Amino acid sequence: MNPPQLDNHVFYLIIQMIRFFNCVFRSIGSQLLSSRKQPRIHFHTHLQKERPNQTLKNYLKPNPTKTLLLFKELLRTKPSVIDSYSLLYATKACIQKSLVREGMQIHNLVIKLGYESIIILQTSLISVYSSMGNLDDAYHVFEEIPSKNVICWTALIAACVANQDSNKALQMFRRMQRDNVEPDQVTLTVALSACSDLGALEMGEWIHAYVRRKRELKTDLSLNNALINMYTKCGDIRTAKHMFDKMKIKDVTTWTTMIMGHAIHGQAHEALKTFACHGRRKQKDDSQETWFK
Repeated sequence: MNPPQLDNHVFYLIIQMIRFFNCVFRSIGSQLLSSRKQPRIHFHTHLQKERPNQTLKNYLKPNPTKTLLLFKELLRTKPSVIDSYSLLYATKACIQKSLVREGMQIHNLVIKLGYESIIILQTSLISVYSSMGNLDDAYHVFEEIPSKNVICWTALIAACVANQDSNKALQMFRRMQRDNVEPDQVTLTVALSACSDLGALEMGEWIHAYVRRKRELKTDLSLNNALINMYTKCGDIRTAKHMFDKMKIKDVTTWTTMIMGHAIHGQAHEALKTFACHGRRKQKDDSQETWFK
């Protein structure tokens, strides 16, 4: 059964909620920046020159373009220092910048230098082709990995979801089961995202039962949020609400997912009630933080 259509009043309420959460995010970000401690400065009498791979790694997060420029310079002037770690950092830079040509060139270097057997490199190459929207080559890299572990499978499933092929993602998830590879919480979170896209309630319920059955599985907030999101988008708002009420730890994503779930199912009153509850909870948390400062 399709959920009831929203009237203009409910849409207005949803817009107000989204604006509220944007303010929350900005407030949290400013608090984190203002409370960040200044780093200690250590003076050394004998400074050692930083190794090339460490420099590539250090550039990666703030400036991936600089990582690639240094990698190209090393490849031209000191090719003997290029190893699997150098290739890994260059690959990650390509992922962050969605660089097609450079990513393919690094793939060729991996083959040329004989690093095809290193799983973490192959997994990063899957992500490279995924960021380009090239699922065919991502799948080809995956198939060339001789011993596929859970990280490889998760990378491919995530690539399918990211490129709007959730059917393929669930096919790979089922194949992973047949190959006797145990999914971890990250794999399950990604698979639940595919279930949400497709409205695949039966598969989502199977994953939830698997989580409950596997006591050794490390469930986290992201996995619980993915379950609530799956139930709301697959039409089972009652189970989503039951899970939400049982969760002791909630973040902004948890609250937003539940509020939007009520809204898309035409439950404007419940959406407003949950929104108001979150506002009271946030005020309480803020007052406690102020008291302990």
